[in-house]
Amino acid sequence: MDSLLNKLSKFFPAFIRLLGILAVTGFCALVIILNFQLKNVDHKEATSNLYYQILFIFESWEESFSDLRVASYVDRENLTPIDGPILLEVDDNSLSEIGTFPIPRNYWAQALDKLNTLGAKVVAFDVLFPEKSLSCGTEETDYDQLLIDAINRFQSVNGNQVVLAFTNTTDPSQALEPPFSLVDTMITVSRFHEKYDAENQKLDHNYSGKTKFPINYLDKSNFVHESFLETQTQLGYINNSEDYDGVYRHYTLFSRSISNDLEGSLFLPSLGLAAYRASVKSNKLSFEFDPNLEGNSYLKENSSDADRRVFVNGQGKIKIKWKGEKNYFPSVSLWTLLNHKEEDGPIKDMHNFATIEFIQSSIAKIKKSENPDQEELEKLEKRLKQLEPYKYIDFENKIVFVGSSAAGWHDLRNTPISPILPGVYAHMTLAHMLQEHDYYKGPDETMKNTLSILIGSVVLLCLIMLFNNAILDITSLIVIILGILLLDKYYFFPQNYDLKLLFVIIANVSCYSFITILNFSKASAEKKQIKGAFSRYVAPAIVNDMLENPDKLKVGGDRKDITCLFSDVRDFTSISEKLTPTELASALNRYMGEMTDIVFETNGTLDKYIGDAIVAFWGAPLDIGDHVNQAMEGAVRMLEALPAINAEFAEKNLPEFKIGLGLNSGECSVGNMGSDAIFAYTALGDNMNLGARLESLCKYYGAQILISEFTYERMNREKYISRCIDKVRVKGKTEPVGVYEVLYSYHPLMLHQNALRDFKNAYDLYIQGKFAKARELFEAVLSVVPEDKASIRMIENCQYWMDNPPGVDDDWTITTMTTK
Repeated sequence: MDSLLNKLSKFFPAFIRLLGILAVTGFCALVIILNFQLKNVDHKEATSNLYYQILFIFESWEESFSDLRVASYVDRENLTPIDGPILLEVDDNSLSEIGTFPIPRNYWAQALDKLNTLGAKVVAFDVLFPEKSLSCGTEETDYDQLLIDAINRFQSVNGNQVVLAFTNTTDPSQALEPPFSLVDTMITVSRFHEKYDAENQKLDHNYSGKTKFPINYLDKSNFVHESFLETQTQLGYINNSEDYDGVYRHYTLFSRSISNDLEGSLFLPSLGLAAYRASVKSNKLSFEFDPNLEGNSYLKENSSDADRRVFVNGQGKIKIKWKGEKNYFPSVSLWTLLNHKEEDGPIKDMHNFATIEFIQSSIAKIKKSENPDQEELEKLEKRLKQLEPYKYIDFENKIVFVGSSAAGWHDLRNTPISPILPGVYAHMTLAHMLQEHDYYKGPDETMKNTLSILIGSVVLLCLIMLFNNAILDITSLIVIILGILLLDKYYFFPQNYDLKLLFVIIANVSCYSFITILNFSKASAEKKQIKGAFSRYVAPAIVNDMLENPDKLKVGGDRKDITCLFSDVRDFTSISEKLTPTELASALNRYMGEMTDIVFETNGTLDKYIGDAIVAFWGAPLDIGDHVNQAMEGAVRMLEALPAINAEFAEKNLPEFKIGLGLNSGECSVGNMGSDAIFAYTALGDNMNLGARLESLCKYYGAQILISEFTYERMNREKYISRCIDKVRVKGKTEPVGVYEVLYSYHPLMLHQNALRDFKNAYDLYIQGKFAKARELFEAVLSVVPEDKASIRMIENCQYWMDNPPGVDDDWTITTMTTK
């Protein structure tokens, strides 16, 4: 039963994690799919349908994020005009110079003649001509006729075309019945029914499927006056509406109008589409409906290339691929054009010419300054070189849009790249998109790529988070998000994919947050367990490390390479007999507290207290690196802290403490030892026993720190001074171990370095069997340091072997201990 419960306890967190990831990813994928489907829904439905209101809010977030990306992709500092549509701009200066509004049509006639002379191919007016010109009755000149004549002159040139604007309305009471002449004029644009039968390659007149194109009517108050229809101009409507959140992102490519005199529906083109179609007269355009997409359709050119099919949603709209603001399209002021003479030469681009003059002025100022900013100068000169080719406008075979940028015209739109962009720029951008075949792909490929990025990025993030490294996790999340954005910027956006990335990023952030919360909960429980188990005998620094990195901790009997320390107070029994219980407790607590603090400060682990003895080790439960030298530091600091403790004891008339320390390094079994109810974290093994034996030998050798040869070989011998004093075969062992005494700062031999050198030389002579010479040097040491018990013992050994020369089987270099 316990085994089953343990398995279930491990299964459920993993199941909850997987379920949460699937829920988050599934929700974001669903929102992405619904966002694509919303393109066929009229925003007006959101006002009466709570379901659509919620979905349109999600769509608004997605589109706002797309706006930020598109705006960031536009390199405004290095933007250069395109070789595309030209804007004849009705700016504030033109209105001021002309002095009347609306602009008299004789000015339009003059402008059209100028454009004809300059070689323009198509002129599209984002200006309405719904009625005859107003006059006071005294004017003899018919301004309408002047414009009609100018249109005829322009269109008499082979391939030239004028496009006039009109508006639609959804109010049947304002509807205009299309004049019969409109059928002949518009028949080459589009007369399509609601389903294209691809198999039979014909239109299905009886189709009554799910197409939901909104029905519009010709607005009788803004339709082109009948006198202009006789010129056989192309017509394009200029109605466009903002998205649900008030941003102008989509362009109505064509609208559906109903007429009793026409069979079926009449699909009328927008101004931008009509202008483009007029510029490519030799190419036939058609609309192709796809009933499987519930209202989606394609604007199709006479081409078998799939990339020449422009996706149009169920509202007759495509998304505008904004690339630049006013200086993106070549532009000239209406007043400048009207006053231009042939001898004046090429016409200046009003925006770029002004920018060039400003840059030239800035360059001149920098060059005149005492300390020219060379970096800024190089930047301006580079920009000037970029703009120089676009100083003048070439009208030859170009589409010219006539539109306003004047504030009084009230045609400013809130777009992703500018909150006050004139509406005519939408028509120009649309025409340029069609010219360059630079429009967003259909929803199938885009949705497939978006969902692939969503699933791929979430799976990658989750795999990385299996490593349970917090820094790696947050770094990976940031890298994945940046990678997605860079991939969009440098690959998908240039390839015309309108990816829905907001909820891709939301999915990654949510999965990261969800997994992090689960990991945090698990880590909190582990930290409580670890803190409770180790805070009593592990240094605070090690406890904190274990809490931050619980994976480093393995509780149980693991083999670990450690350095152990045993410490004992000499003659503690006699000391305790001289003190009251209160005094003894006070003295012992002062001593134990100081020694324990040193253990913790050097990253050691307190094993246990045994009366007055302290057992500690370094290198477990966590790997602290060089545990040998950290243990050595702890031992030396203990000895060097002892004089201050004894000074306090002397003031309180307490006896002096003398201690012995034994250290050994090697593998031990380390872990929680005991029963399930009561256990202690400790270390066991032969190497621990050897450390205990070395501590007990301190009194025999008159030393306070003894270490084994295994510790000696790995310690920093430049930092810690030591001397070999014997090779000992401790009780219970057959192999002898080299024993070294480590000297602390106030050790007598540290104060008499010559005596220390003599001892080492004497010991080498002793090992070589030169007992007489060795004895002389040991006596020299005693003459300087009379209390050196190691020298006294070695003199006794030398004398013994001088009196009893060693036989073949005698090894004078080893001392065998018969007691512990």
